[in-house]
Amino acid sequence: MNKMMRLMVPASTLDDAKKLIEAGADDIYVGASSKTFNQYSFNGRSVTSKNGKRVLPSFEEIHKICSYIHLHDGNVYFLANIPIVNGNDDTFRKEFLKYVRDGIAAGADYIILGNLSTLTWVKEEYGSIKTVASSYLEVQNELTLKMLEEIGVSQIVLSYQCSLDEIRDLCKISHAQIEVFGHGGCSFYVGTCNLFHEMGESVKIGYPCRALYDVKYENEECGRFRILDCFKMCSLCKLKELETYGVHSLKVVGRDLDAEYILDIVKVYSKALYKYCKGEDIGLNSLDVPQWWRRTWCSSGKLCRYGGSSF
Repeated sequence: MNKMMRLMVPASTLDDAKKLIEAGADDIYVGASSKTFNQYSFNGRSVTSKNGKRVLPSFEEIHKICSYIHLHDGNVYFLANIPIVNGNDDTFRKEFLKYVRDGIAAGADYIILGNLSTLTWVKEEYGSIKTVASSYLEVQNELTLKMLEEIGVSQIVLSYQCSLDEIRDLCKISHAQIEVFGHGGCSFYVGTCNLFHEMGESVKIGYPCRALYDVKYENEECGRFRILDCFKMCSLCKLKELETYGVHSLKVVGRDLDAEYILDIVKVYSKALYKYCKGEDIGLNSLDVPQWWRRTWCSSGKLCRYGGSSF
C-alpha cells in the first residue's frame, strides 16, 4: 500500500535529490540563484550557507533536478516567496516574473508565493501553473483559507503555529491541498522575525531567537531563559493523525543543512509513513530511530511539534 501523505524535502543539487528520492522522499523544493533576489527573502538566505553548502543552485541545475524528479513521479516546488519592497516598481515586477518564468522553464510544477501581490501577478501572467500559498501568508483560519482558494491557489501551507486540532478542522473544509511542517523550522513567528542571522556573516552569531537572555523583573534577577523561543521540531509521533486528517504534504525544513542530515530524517519519516499505511506499529523502537534523534527531540517531549498545547 502506498502512503498518501507526501514527503517534501529540500535539495539544491541533482546528487542530493537522487539520494533523497531513493530514501523515500516524494517531492523536492528549491529556490534559484538570482542576482536580483539572492538577498531578497524573509529568511535572509544567501547563495551559500555558513558551512559552505550551496543553498541556491543555478537554473541549469534545477532543470536537471526536475528531469530526475519527474522520472520518479515527483513534483518540484519552486521558491518565489520573496517580499515586495515597492509594489509600484514595474522593474521589480518584471524581474520577479522573469525569475518565475525561468523556474517554470526549468520544469517546476508548483510556484511557492508569499504574498497576495505576487500571487496575483503569477496568476495573471502564468495562469496554468500551480501555485502554493507560503507559510508567510499565515493561514490559521477558515476565512484566510477560503480567500486563497478563491484566488485559485492549489496548495496551502498552514502556519507553523497551527495546533493539531486546527489542522484537522482546516483539512475538513479545504478544497486545496494542505501542507504542514513535519520536521524542523522556525523558532519565532514566521515571516515577522527580522532577526539577523544566516546571511553569510563571517562570525557565527547563532540564532537570536534561541539564545539565553538574562531576565530581570523590578530589578530582581530571575535567571537566564530562552524568552523568544517557541521552537518545535519533530512530528513523528503524530503522523497517524496528520495522515488521517488528510494532510497532502509533510515538509522537512533545512535547505541550509547538510544533505546527509536531511537524508537521515527522510529515512525515518518515510519508513514511518509506509508502516502506518500497512497497519504496522510506528513506535520509536519499530522505526529504528537513531539515539541522537531520541536524545535531542524525544527525551523531554518539549520539542514534539504537535504534542500537548499549541504554540
